[in-house]
Amino acid sequence: MIPITRVSLFFLLIFLLLFSIPSFSQADRTIRVQVWSEDSPDFVTIYGQFAILRVVDAVQDSALIALKPGTPIYIQAHYPQLTLRIYDHLYQLSQVKLEPVSPFGLVDLNQPGRRSIYRGTLVIVPAGENRLAIYNDLSLEEYLKGVLPTEILPGWPIEALKAQAIVSRTYAIKNRHRHAETYADFCDNSHCQVYNGYEAETFRTSWAVDATRGQFITYQGEPAEVFFHSTCGGITARADEIWMEEYFPYLVNVYDSIDGGIDACAESPHYQWTYVTSRQALHTALQDDARTDPGRYLTYISIREINQSGRVASVDIVGEQRHTVNGWILRQVLSRVWGWESIKSSRFHLVRDGDQITFTGKGLGHGVGLCQYGAKKRAEAGYTASAILQVYFPYTKLATVSSAASHSYD
Repeated sequence: MIPITRVSLFFLLIFLLLFSIPSFSQADRTIRVQVWSEDSPDFVTIYGQFAILRVVDAVQDSALIALKPGTPIYIQAHYPQLTLRIYDHLYQLSQVKLEPVSPFGLVDLNQPGRRSIYRGTLVIVPAGENRLAIYNDLSLEEYLKGVLPTEILPGWPIEALKAQAIVSRTYAIKNRHRHAETYADFCDNSHCQVYNGYEAETFRTSWAVDATRGQFITYQGEPAEVFFHSTCGGITARADEIWMEEYFPYLVNVYDSIDGGIDACAESPHYQWTYVTSRQALHTALQDDARTDPGRYLTYISIREINQSGRVASVDIVGEQRHTVNGWILRQVLSRVWGWESIKSSRFHLVRDGDQITFTGKGLGHGVGLCQYGAKKRAEAGYTASAILQVYFPYTKLATVSSAASHSYD
């Protein structure tokens, strides 16, 4: 590290004052999210919002300097180190931590064309190819406030929002260290749960998080494996029908009927759908993945087996080469080429008419666990969040983090 020189008396006094103040973010940190994970930048500009910002050498955990709100910090990757520029001072570090002194402080992360604001602390380290890996450390409840508005519509009934908050919290507790290989618990995209930080927060979704604080779903005393999706199309899928080898008694086929047989998610715009394509377009899309590539020509594609939830269990693809794949894999391959709302689920049929191929189906998403449009309808019908969860996760119970005695979910 380059020695700090020419630091003003003002900043030295602030440093001495702050160094004795316990960091709220250290005491409260439970989740580490890698942000901007899909497109790591080579440089960023960072501002502290509404509070003095401490710049900390994260390796030695020693404060470098304290800055007034709005002071810009420029950070650039020079692997295996990074360079900080604060005013006309330069520092070479292996990693840096930026933490507001106040729990109400926010950190403003900028690059030309994009901006994000986060609660908690940012930890920045150099990554390969002169890129920056950026981590946001914050409490579980603060994390959920940045997740919920991106995973469910904030204007929906409050009991549906509360149900989603409990499911999202359970997922976070169960899947801690999901990205351990990159020293994070979670990424900020749909591979985990979409997290957009402070700017995504809304009053109603934050209220739902606070109203269910600490609550999570358990099975036989342990955090449950939970999933959620937009629209089941009338019946949810078993996890082992889609992509999990293990059978879970609470991730089973649930008929989503309400009010005398009407599907709870029938009002969803994705309840029924149609996608029309050509034989050549289908052939080209199938060639995009080795698991489905028929080779130089496609002779036919046909559904071999339908599972209990009406989803495609297996599909035969015959051409120069022959493949049999799960319907969910086929949906992933085709949607990656055509867009994720083309083949919306694996609950579909296909019909060929000359050169035209028509997919007709129901639902959006994998179909396992909580059906969000079904939860919305049930909340409108008077179901509480716990009643909604009992429908979609039978045989489970609710617990709170504080009441989960003898278990550590850290």
